[in-house]
Amino acid sequence: MDPKKQREEVEKLNQEIKNLYKQLGRSSMPPIFKPGEIEKAKDSIVGLKAQLGEVKTELDFIAKSFRDAFAELSNRNSELGKTKSALSGISRIAQQLIFESEDLVNLDEKRISSLEKRAKVQFNSLQISLDSGRLDKEAAAEAKNALEREKDFLATVTQIRKEKELINKDSGVKIFGGLEGLTSAVPGLSKLTPAFQEASKAAQQQAADNLKQFGSTKGITGEMVKQNKLARNKRAQDLMALKTGKGLTAAKIKELGLEKALTSSKSGKLVTGAAAAKMAKSMNLAKTLEPIQKLVKSIKPLKAGLKALGPLLKKALGPLTIVLELFNLDKQVADTAKGLNLTYKEATKLRAEMQQVANLSGNNFITGKKVLETFNSINKTLGTTVTKMDSDLLVQFTEMREMAGFTNEELQGIAAITLATGKDMNQVTGEFMAQAKISGMQNGVLLNQKDLAREIGKISAATTLSLGKNPKELGKAVAVAKSLGLELGKVEAIAGQLLDFESSIENELQAELLLGRDINLERARQAALNNDIATVAEEIAKQAGSAAEFGEMNVLQQDALAKAVGMNREELASSLYLQEQLAGLSGEQAKQAEADFQKRVAAVGIAQAQKELEEKGVEGLRQQVGIADRLTAAMDKLNELFVSLIEPLIPVLDIFIAIFGIVGKIIKVLQPLLDTLSVIGNLVGDTIGGIFSGGNFDYSATQAAFDRQADSMSSEWGMGEGSSDPTRVQLMANGGVVTGPTRAIVGEAGPEAVVPLSDNSPMIKQANKTNMLLEQLIKKTPEMAPLSLYEVQ
Repeated sequence: MDPKKQREEVEKLNQEIKNLYKQLGRSSMPPIFKPGEIEKAKDSIVGLKAQLGEVKTELDFIAKSFRDAFAELSNRNSELGKTKSALSGISRIAQQLIFESEDLVNLDEKRISSLEKRAKVQFNSLQISLDSGRLDKEAAAEAKNALEREKDFLATVTQIRKEKELINKDSGVKIFGGLEGLTSAVPGLSKLTPAFQEASKAAQQQAADNLKQFGSTKGITGEMVKQNKLARNKRAQDLMALKTGKGLTAAKIKELGLEKALTSSKSGKLVTGAAAAKMAKSMNLAKTLEPIQKLVKSIKPLKAGLKALGPLLKKALGPLTIVLELFNLDKQVADTAKGLNLTYKEATKLRAEMQQVANLSGNNFITGKKVLETFNSINKTLGTTVTKMDSDLLVQFTEMREMAGFTNEELQGIAAITLATGKDMNQVTGEFMAQAKISGMQNGVLLNQKDLAREIGKISAATTLSLGKNPKELGKAVAVAKSLGLELGKVEAIAGQLLDFESSIENELQAELLLGRDINLERARQAALNNDIATVAEEIAKQAGSAAEFGEMNVLQQDALAKAVGMNREELASSLYLQEQLAGLSGEQAKQAEADFQKRVAAVGIAQAQKELEEKGVEGLRQQVGIADRLTAAMDKLNELFVSLIEPLIPVLDIFIAIFGIVGKIIKVLQPLLDTLSVIGNLVGDTIGGIFSGGNFDYSATQAAFDRQADSMSSEWGMGEGSSDPTRVQLMANGGVVTGPTRAIVGEAGPEAVVPLSDNSPMIKQANKTNMLLEQLIKKTPEMAPLSLYEVQ
């Protein structure tokens, strides 16, 4: 749209808004939209019309007028069937649209489109009847009047659609609509779908109610509250003017609509001032001014959805979530015991202490489970097994991870300085980030201090100790290096090369010879000697010059310069190029930020200004979580509350686990029965398969199941042969030797003799007694021994 048409369009819309304000009785100033805000102006009109109830009023009027016209024509004996039918149809459609528009939440676009098409057909039928010329004068007038209302009818349908569109555009409605779609699309989340459906409906219903009552799906906006306050103050001033006469001018009286009441009957002139106040008091005109009511509070659709979601989610997931959380808790406790070389009981006690730390934090993002994760992470990094740790460190570490998006590994550097210095983690982080920001601004660059904080753990131990484990000095070193296009690790390497004095000075002289200018790296060497990494970076950048100067050198000169400052040609080029990009991207903003900071320094001093920057930086890290994150955190906190109530009952599970231990033995005993059922199932399956395959019966699956059944019967119940189980029933038809208690069947093939071979059997006992008697006889009468021997021989 060209600018002229835009201006004309927005002027019409602004005028329409002004008229709607008057119809609503609003005394506040309506918004004035600019040419580029046409869509916003249209949305505002939709909201105002919704608040005015224009849809229902318009449709009700159309339905009534068409119904009256139909009734009038029905009393006449004319060939007006089509006209009567069309008018009746339009009246019915209008009534149906009233019903549909009352429930914007369940408004069906297909239904609205269908009613709209049917109405157009009826209007077209009226037009045909009118164009035919066969209608009498009165009937033609009714048809013509109905056709003149067609535009209003269709505009009302459009208004209904726009109201629905505004509801769908609301951010709260979109969030819950998206979650509903997500849970229904993901099989594992389908159980949550009903809960999110209800929450989505609640959000839509609240948006619809807000639209009808306040003209905005958000409900009462800050601007509306402000305008309402101004209107109430103005009305109070009006009442005071009527009471005292002060400010009660002719213009004010006209504005209040009291010209007629305050016109003198004698002079016919308008009375103003104190006299007018006296007249107003005598006629009690103050009561004729309608008071401006204070706006009632409204609920945003998002809040309505969350309110509906809470109990539904608890109902849908409560028991399951708690059971799963209990198992997760048990695993975490067991892992802690293994990781710290503790007993399970000791780890359970430690977990309870972490839960107490979480509860006392007062933060939804801090749960016992998350604190224990932090505890284990610090112990693992340091290779320790301590069971007592500072609660502030645990809470702040966990907040950084859960609310600012750091990983456990990235936070170890900050934690190390915290443990080594005795400062708390917030202080270390704040000091580092504040100084990094200041140093970056001073170098004309706005750096991401959060990303720099991730790198603390990568700073060498030598540099960290040399800088006194001071977060400010570390922040300065990292930021200066980064703003000059270098990584701190590279600057540390350069510092090491500079301290190789002989080689460094030789490289410096060669560069001077090739470049034809002085290079002075003495200050850089001194800084390297003192572990002043930030100054090393600054001096290197100063001596290296700019990217433009580097670009004018030949290859040999570039190589020589790079070698002198402890880099190769590509490394130096990359640092100069990056330095140029950083300055180009954020140079102007950095200057403004530096100027603002210096103003604050001038006002409160450098210490206070830096402290404010530290606090702002740390607090900002905790303000990076979204609505979904906060909702999840709240649910996690509540789940842990329920789990903590049941947690003391975990030892009872040991009893059930002992009971569950016999399940395996029961299944072992029942295995032959299960295998028998498998035989039957496979037999049925093979038979049906053979029938459907044209008589090709293959019972291989049945045979395999039968073999498995025979083996289990033999091994478990002692039926059949081939078992190695000593408890099975053995058949003794072919004899055999039994060396222990055994179930056996004898006599199955005829008479069998079972001869015991132990001292416990009567036969062996009698034989042993006989032998003993003979031995005694031989010992008493030795002279008989030879005779006995001869006789025996």
